[in-house]
Amino acid sequence: MLITSDSMAQNPALTISWNKIAVIPSSHSNEKPLGFAGAINGVNNNVLIVAGGSNFPNGLPWEGGKKEYSNKIFVLEKNGDDFIWNKKVKSVLPQPIAYCGNTSTPSGIIYIGGENENGISNKCFLLKWNEYKNEVAISRCLTCLSP
Repeated sequence: MLITSDSMAQNPALTISWNKIAVIPSSHSNEKPLGFAGAINGVNNNVLIVAGGSNFPNGLPWEGGKKEYSNKIFVLEKNGDDFIWNKKVKSVLPQPIAYCGNTSTPSGIIYIGGENENGISNKCFLLKWNEYKNEVAISRCLTCLSP
């Protein structure tokens, strides 16, 4: 044990550095991007998909701003050494949603549950990037539904 501790003490400390590669675009060109809390996010077919989420576009909560839920889908693609948002994507979620459980799978990004202005959702969907159609295909997961 003493030898292991001694050899570990001689190794330099691990350094981690972070770089910002992209900022979620704003809905309007003259607005400052707000970001989205509780957004669905995952990787499928070599792109990052960020969808849904909530924010307060008309003022912070303590200033009387109302929470709004989004149905927008953003797709981040790698272009050489850079990352760019694909501005041609027109896909939207079936309904505004935030705070879902979600995971990336070989079949696509699955998201389950969440909430919106109508309350809690019991729905499950699969998001899959189709680079040829330049869209996010959305299908309902029938096996996830409760009876």
